[in-house]
Amino acid sequence: MPKLEEALKPTITNSTWYKELPDSEKIEAGCATIGDSISCDQNAKSKLAKKLIGTCIAAAEESVSSRKYGDTGSSAKDQYFTDCVSSRSGIDKSQVIQNMTTIAWDDIKKEMDAKAQEAENALNKPEESDEAKNSCGVDGIGWLVCPLMSFAGSLGDASYSAISYFLSIDKGIFEDQSNGGLEQAWKFFRDIANAVFAVIFLWIIFSQISNVGVSNYGIKKILPRLIIGALLVNLSFYLCKLAVDLSNILGFSLKGVLEGAASGVRYSIGSSWLF
Repeated sequence: MPKLEEALKPTITNSTWYKELPDSEKIEAGCATIGDSISCDQNAKSKLAKKLIGTCIAAAEESVSSRKYGDTGSSAKDQYFTDCVSSRSGIDKSQVIQNMTTIAWDDIKKEMDAKAQEAENALNKPEESDEAKNSCGVDGIGWLVCPLMSFAGSLGDASYSAISYFLSIDKGIFEDQSNGGLEQAWKFFRDIANAVFAVIFLWIIFSQISNVGVSNYGIKKILPRLIIGALLVNLSFYLCKLAVDLSNILGFSLKGVLEGAASGVRYSIGSSWLF
């Protein structure tokens, strides 16, 4: 993607992705060490841009293809790739979309599957040795440690697969819809609650005037709570929208950390399509 590489080059060394990149990988890309700092020329920046694009391609293919629910097609992968490049480089999503070219996701999936199969075959290939070796490498208690570690790994993978779908909430649920929606339902119950609050306020006023019903001490206890309750009910929808925004920020941050650790190992697969 030459156009996208050129768009990334000017700001690549100021991005959060570059700052978190190990110095060894920066030097491998062609950057030079000057004193305590590292300087990258245009050629090195171009390689870093390709590296970032390859990382996001691999992350998009791996993450979207592993979904059990929702869209797993090319459009979903393009969206994930756009979000990945934008969040890690700091450039706007519209700029990424404008400069990116069509990605052959089917070919990339075949390449990644082939690489994974090669790795699996290499792991399962028996070693040429006269003496059988313990695959776990822990003498004496390997029969106990290996199943526990395998179970813990499977449990971690399953937990991440289940949690990853809850790390973001679609803000579209708060949009006003002609055929009904969340806001209409909230307004309906808010109006009912306000009517109840009005009746309670009238009863308190009547009790204060006539000294019948709620005592003065009871009014002093009820009134502040009633006012706070009325405010929270009428602001609850907007407080929930704020909570969703904060949740999405934290969720995407956590998701980026978890997926970054995995995609960093496999970025070279995506990069092979760029060189």
